[in-house]
Amino acid sequence: MAAPIVNIDAGIADVLRLVKEILARRAQRKRQVVEDILDDVEAAVAVVNGLEELYMEILNQFASRRVVEDENALADLVAQADTFLYKRKLLTIFDERLPAIRAARDDTKVEKRLREPFLENVSDALDAYRNSLERDTSPVTEPGQLAKVHSLAYSRVNGGDVPPSLIREEADATRRRHDASLSENVLAASGSLRHAART
Repeated sequence: MAAPIVNIDAGIADVLRLVKEILARRAQRKRQVVEDILDDVEAAVAVVNGLEELYMEILNQFASRRVVEDENALADLVAQADTFLYKRKLLTIFDERLPAIRAARDDTKVEKRLREPFLENVSDALDAYRNSLERDTSPVTEPGQLAKVHSLAYSRVNGGDVPPSLIREEADATRRRHDASLSENVLAASGSLRHAART
């Protein structure tokens, strides 16, 4: 069997390692509310970035003629997409950070100038991103409509009469439909918060 085209486990491991480093900073300093919230935001943003990058990487592979016309490569990609769609490793970290970020909006230990509008904007952007995951994927965990592409590829791998061109076309259409504005809003809001906290 050929080596996987996309190694989702490695991608997830990279994001998990980054989040662990971000959160480990807390053990190296006295508890500082603003710094802790900034760490929570940074960890959530790392997850958003990881989800978006892995999502597009998988779709790019499903759109590749070389991959979808090679049975072994397609089977490997379907297995990687299974991990991405149905393992909740990154989403669990994201969901652990959200309550602290939401609570910080009302925490009087955080300066009002940071809470309004910066923390509110970050919290709203993260909530919108999280809601889009539920709306777009229902029982699965990641952005967009990857589940439909995965279903077509899974059917082909398991003997279904699905032409490779249909998988490629659906992957390409899914890439074009993907709304990156939600993740861009998260990045912009978190950048504004970090800048405001440093000034």
